[in-house]
Amino acid sequence: MIKKEDIEFHRGFTDDVQACETNFFPFAVPSECISGNFYCVTRPNLGICMSDMTIQNRIAPLVQQQLYVDNQQHMPIPKSLANYSLPSGLSVNAVDPFKRYELRYEGYADTLIELEWNSLMAPYDCNDPEMDPLAAPRIGESWDKSWSSGHCEFTGHVRGTARIRGKNYKVDYIATADRSWGVRRERNLGNLLWTHGGFSKNLAFHAMSDMDVANEKGYGKPLSGYILEDGEVIPLVDIKGAHSTYGVLITGAELNLTDINGRVFTVTGHALNAAPWAPSPGGMYSQSLMQWNYKGQIGYGYLQHGFGNGYILDNREKIFS
Repeated sequence: MIKKEDIEFHRGFTDDVQACETNFFPFAVPSECISGNFYCVTRPNLGICMSDMTIQNRIAPLVQQQLYVDNQQHMPIPKSLANYSLPSGLSVNAVDPFKRYELRYEGYADTLIELEWNSLMAPYDCNDPEMDPLAAPRIGESWDKSWSSGHCEFTGHVRGTARIRGKNYKVDYIATADRSWGVRRERNLGNLLWTHGGFSKNLAFHAMSDMDVANEKGYGKPLSGYILEDGEVIPLVDIKGAHSTYGVLITGAELNLTDINGRVFTVTGHALNAAPWAPSPGGMYSQSLMQWNYKGQIGYGYLQHGFGNGYILDNREKIFS
């Protein structure tokens, strides 16, 4: 179970120099094919952090072809993860931890983003077998070993304004945030598929699976997920699907999500944008903003496929052929 105090650093749980704590808050303006990340990765035992503001608006194989990129590493670590402002211009304030946040980013090229996040659910602890039926079989076997310490998702409503390169946009989006802590290596990371879709404040989904894109089109072992429907969080027990790709970028997908009640939730989607995203030096994410369709309802959300660099290099002939 995620507690209110988990908003803060978990200092002392390990002396490993690759101990890691992260915050991830996405936002999007689907009508303009725009999506972006408020992302912070900290290394508490080293006293450093990285922040990222990558804003995508097209399908392109180079992140430098996207609308905006500001990835800054080796900044001093903030004193608190509940309320911090980094030298990069990225700020996060947990007004009410895991419930309400104020997000602000002031960057270069006349860019200013000011958002308010309001959660639609309590944080979903994928390490708690009483909450997540997929937890027990794979605890300690995750792609980066960080789940053995802590990892949760929480879906919310994000609203506000974004001025990007001098152009103003209104943000009104259903998104899923991510909070994690544990030991995250920068070598030999495995694969992970992280997916979200939001149709309204009354209907959204989140799903995570293993993945082996070099050898199969289907999804791997299900890891965690839920359906959020009319305020109720319904755990997933199975995740199946297939996708189409352009190199490592995912451009289309079909998901079949089976919940704990035996209902199969089938969604199809296509990418509005897609780019390689580097949340850490040890790997790369294929990150797409998807337009989802569920029984005629249209929604939007991220589809991220995380690779370790070693996996990409070992399988480069298959992936890029």
